[in-house]
Amino acid sequence: MKSLVYTILTLFAVVFVNASNINTYESLGIDAIQKQKAEEKLASDLLFPVINISTRNNTELIIHSDYYIDCVVDVFNVKEDALSMTEASGQVKVRGNSSAFFGDPEKAKTDMVPYRVKFTKKENILGLHSGEEFKNWVFIKQDYDIIRNDIALRMGRAIAQNKYYVSDSSLVNLFVNDVFKGIYMVAEQNQVHEKRVNVTIPEKNYNGTDIGYYLELDSYYEKEKYYFPVDYEEATVKDIMGEERQFIQHHYTIKSDIYSQDQVDFIAHYFRNVFKIVYLAVEKGEYKTFDENYHLVNATYTNAQDTISLVLDIESVVDMYILYELVHDYDVGWGSFFFAIDFAENSQMRKLQMTSPWDFNWAYEGSTDRYWAGAFSEMSFILEFGHDRSNPWFIELVKENWFHELVN
Repeated sequence: MKSLVYTILTLFAVVFVNASNINTYESLGIDAIQKQKAEEKLASDLLFPVINISTRNNTELIIHSDYYIDCVVDVFNVKEDALSMTEASGQVKVRGNSSAFFGDPEKAKTDMVPYRVKFTKKENILGLHSGEEFKNWVFIKQDYDIIRNDIALRMGRAIAQNKYYVSDSSLVNLFVNDVFKGIYMVAEQNQVHEKRVNVTIPEKNYNGTDIGYYLELDSYYEKEKYYFPVDYEEATVKDIMGEERQFIQHHYTIKSDIYSQDQVDFIAHYFRNVFKIVYLAVEKGEYKTFDENYHLVNATYTNAQDTISLVLDIESVVDMYILYELVHDYDVGWGSFFFAIDFAENSQMRKLQMTSPWDFNWAYEGSTDRYWAGAFSEMSFILEFGHDRSNPWFIELVKENWFHELVN
């Protein structure tokens, strides 16, 4: 009997706590009638859907990236009533790095910055991702070109054809506390999730290495807890255009849940060796693979395609290469470039996969008279911006005839 009473009281406490965490106009000190009138006026002359994020007292500023503040979200001016949203409870913060002025709250007061919303319960926005509901969504500011990121993601989805995750997206008029912030792109939060990057999530404090890993080539790696360097064999190679250069070291952050240094060391060792397999096969004609303990051993294959295809999801690489070559994203070897793999027993991703293309603020530059993603960055660009943003994975693979055939 005591056990039953305890269970009932526990369930009641959970329901009460969850209910108390739900934000409403009333709990945030917002006049619901005035809010409705304001939103009717906002929508009167606009063509795009409107999203209005309202914070406490309809005045609290969203200027910090290191913590969330309470909010409610309204979606209106939509073609179908089912796509509207009223008083959806959540929290919001500034997101991003350079696009958010590196977390400068004073700049966030006066300039456009991107936002991340975490809803209290799962919600869908504008029918994106076939109507799937998620807690986490992002709002990306659009500069003078407006459609740069949205077009790239649309191309990515068309190329991927649901074989792997590419964020859905839509352009919206974004308001904060009834004040117009600009035309934004609402998109999905790149994260491990069965409907997004579908790799195994370990139980809390699990220390084994047989889990899923989600990795980002990340120029802001020092802000993250778990990361590792990759020196790309410190190799000096020629690209497809005959330019000879040494690969420079980059860092990769781990975006999935990690609970031990063994997990970090394992994925770092594995990841570096996958690149080594690619490099040796392409540059040296040496064919290596992994044994059952993920140590490098001689492969039984005698060609680069079969050797590399055993450890790298070539279809995802081909798709990603096509996208990045088409849009010419200067950041292709510098940041916001993602990989995933899953070592769990029920894994659906047993090879290293390129996934979730993102951040095309440096795209659509230059002519079509040369390779971009598959070649070293132009020296003029490096001298102007101070970094070689070449992608060693593409530079190696694009030199292979079989890879070209797959692209074609």
